[in-house]
Amino acid sequence: TTGEISTISGHDLYANNVELFPTEDRVLFWGLRDAAVWDVKVGRELCSLRGFAMPADIARVSPLGNRIVSGGVDGRVIVWDATSCTVLHTINAQDWVVNLAFIAGGDALVTLSLDG
Repeated sequence: TTGEISTISGHDLYANNVELFPTEDRVLFWGLRDAAVWDVKVGRELCSLRGFAMPADIARVSPLGNRIVSGGVDGRVIVWDATSCTVLHTINAQDWVVNLAFIAGGDALVTLSLDG
């Protein structure tokens, strides 16, 4: 598709990152302390991921689009339900989480942190 599909406006997020869902109907924005899932075509927020203790440096949408995972400076990896934006699991890493990736079709996760 070329050209503008929708303009996402009216939010109060300082979003500096974005990831499109596999279905291409939703988009995940994240930044300093918050993240949100938005409907691409309608241009409205569907749910917010709240509660980052420190900036979320990385977030990923699972291959099926049913989970979101985030990580950052506080060393926590948070697994969220992508529909309700509720926390499913919290994993305490040793240090700043700088990258994440789903593997095995989204059933497993690999993380990269600065703990050596």
